[in-house]
Amino acid sequence: MPYGETKVTPVKTSYSQESLTFRRLEKRDKYKKLIEFCETHNQTPRTYKRPEDERVLGQFLVNSRALAKRGSGLIEKWEHDYLDKVTEYEVYQRNPTARLNEILVWSTQNEKTPSQSSHDKIEKKLGQSLNSIKLLDKKERLTASEHTILLAILEYRTNHQRTRDEKLGDVLEFCRQENRTPKQHVKNKNEKRLAEFLTTTKGLMKNPEFNLDSKSQKLFDAIMGFAPLSRLSRIKELFVFAKKHQVKPSTRSEDENERRLAAYLSKMKTALKRKQLTEDEAELVGDILTLCHIKTREEKLNDLLQWVLINDTLPTFSSDDTEEKRLAMFMNNIKQVQKKRPKSLSIAESNMITSINSCIKKKQGI
Repeated sequence: MPYGETKVTPVKTSYSQESLTFRRLEKRDKYKKLIEFCETHNQTPRTYKRPEDERVLGQFLVNSRALAKRGSGLIEKWEHDYLDKVTEYEVYQRNPTARLNEILVWSTQNEKTPSQSSHDKIEKKLGQSLNSIKLLDKKERLTASEHTILLAILEYRTNHQRTRDEKLGDVLEFCRQENRTPKQHVKNKNEKRLAEFLTTTKGLMKNPEFNLDSKSQKLFDAIMGFAPLSRLSRIKELFVFAKKHQVKPSTRSEDENERRLAAYLSKMKTALKRKQLTEDEAELVGDILTLCHIKTREEKLNDLLQWVLINDTLPTFSSDDTEEKRLAMFMNNIKQVQKKRPKSLSIAESNMITSINSCIKKKQGI
């Protein structure tokens, strides 16, 4: 190399993965990707935007239009059809009136303004358009007629801007349709939103300084008419059944209400054992167990111990005596509990089982 000359190093062009993937596509597929983007976002892709896939599409559109301007022979006829279709979305993009009219129709039908954070594609698209048009309005780039349409749209309030009475009205309408109050842990987002608002309102009402106006109170009372019964109310319902029939409700009954009461009685027995009930509730559950002739596990263990002491043997299933069969079944259940759920046994119950086992060993001379 002659003295004074410098070596020119060629610049290596690096492409992103999105760009390389797009370059490998057939030209018709590239146009399909372009149209798909326009239909999804209701606008043409921009060359300065991220993510990378939009920038790649935007650059492809710029290059295709440049070739079309240089001469019709540089691109094929079917490409002109795609470019004309893309132009429709560009006109919409540059014409706020078309977007405003579409947003106004949607807002009128849904009685609210579209949200750009919505999971619904149409609402999200319109929400994004509305947000960009608001920016144009701030910069005074809208015409008088476009500004009038925008004001008509903004008269529809979002859910966060609605009054408590309106939201309570929505909850009441849901209760009347479903014959129950809304639940929070569901997939339906509208029901979840109503349930969260109802829970918030209940929390506010616990504060003595918070007061609902007469209309709101009337709506809230109507909603509470659809709420499930309190625990004490359900226990009282169970007590009425036990007093009338003198037997516990059956889970195999043909009556749906009796099956429901049987399932709830099982829950209350567990709650009573774990001391999770108030004094009034515990006393009422105790009365129900007495009326239904239901013994606690500790009482059954005491019966088993007394039977072993009297008969010097264990109860068996093959006996003709009904009481012995019942005790044999109970003894088998206790063995399963000791094996699988030993922590569910109380100290008194564990001591009782130890006494029964030691008594058996003593009788057997072990």
